[in-house]
Amino acid sequence: MHRPAAGEARGWVVPYIAALFAMMMLQVSNLGFPPLLPGIEKSWGLSFSQVGLFTGVNGLSSMLMAIPAGLLIERFGEKKVLLTGLFVVTIGLVVVAASSSFPMGMVGRSIWQAGYKAAFVAIIAALALTIPIHLKASGMGINGSLSALASAVGAPLGGIIAARYGWQGGMLGYAGLALVGVAAFALLYHPVRTRPATPAAGPAGDNATSPSAFRSPIVWVLSLLMCFGTMVGISLAFFMPTALTHLFHLTSMDAAATMSMGFGIGVPVVLFSGVIADRIRNRRLVLAIVMLLNTVFALMMTSASPTVFRASAMLILALGLSVPNLIYAVAGDVLAGRQVGNIMGTIGFGMGVAAYFGPQMLGVLRDVTGGFTAGWYLMAAVSAVSFVIISFLKIR
Repeated sequence: MHRPAAGEARGWVVPYIAALFAMMMLQVSNLGFPPLLPGIEKSWGLSFSQVGLFTGVNGLSSMLMAIPAGLLIERFGEKKVLLTGLFVVTIGLVVVAASSSFPMGMVGRSIWQAGYKAAFVAIIAALALTIPIHLKASGMGINGSLSALASAVGAPLGGIIAARYGWQGGMLGYAGLALVGVAAFALLYHPVRTRPATPAAGPAGDNATSPSAFRSPIVWVLSLLMCFGTMVGISLAFFMPTALTHLFHLTSMDAAATMSMGFGIGVPVVLFSGVIADRIRNRRLVLAIVMLLNTVFALMMTSASPTVFRASAMLILALGLSVPNLIYAVAGDVLAGRQVGNIMGTIGFGMGVAAYFGPQMLGVLRDVTGGFTAGWYLMAAVSAVSFVIISFLKIR
């Protein structure tokens, strides 16, 4: 097992913390804004399909930006790409806040999500390059836990600001936090290169010896797994507030509380799953258990009981947060050097597909069937497919 040298052990901590903080400032808005959706829906007069399209821009931008983001990181480095991405996020949030119609709101949402995806891939690349090999899953788990904490804080924070200043005020608050992330990362982060986990990357882990991420079958398999594995949690996070208000006549603050509790539970769940995966050296087993539980909880969401529905939703949100971190931990060991950006971008493409099609499929099924049940059955089926993929995946 690789252990870091003394200099490496001392040098990675501050950049790692800077990347974690940037991720928190990024995720506060991305996963925290759904409680503002009922207000946006009412203000712009949206249909369920339009709500799905608005939230699904997250996935569309991921499909369009994930791989180019990796190439940009390879050319300009993760720090420049991350800072630029966070600044673009700020501009997009301001445009959404200033919008009075769906078309203009879609423009702002597109700008916001383009910046988000570039920044997200850059942060994951920074983490993969910074965390020592023997702590990879645990380090990614801490990232997931803090992202969950940011979302748990961001959801009620946006709701509180919206209650006083409207949903527009919530968006502007998120924009301010993104700028805080820009300042902190610019001051504290400097590139760190931990030694590669496999000889495939060569002694230096540079492009001259590293095989292309785009030619590696395991990278594309992980991208597919990322698509199916994250679709349930992402779709539910964006669509649950609308479902709660229409199914059980709850308020946006009730929806925010449900999301906040789900993400709050996710903090120890994500951290625990990463530590366990490193300890038993079997990430596939941990991923399989998560997907199996998500299948059960998605089926439980068909219940007419608001208590069962909310409890199941919270557990799906909590468990789902561990999936990308475990997959990124695997990916960080596949290839090393500057190919890390391309690896993370390619795998992020799968998450983009999930984020684009997942919420839209729920919206379309709601408009076609007049209910939400078909959507929950679809999410259960997707989780089951993820379980099957993991069962045949040759990783530990």
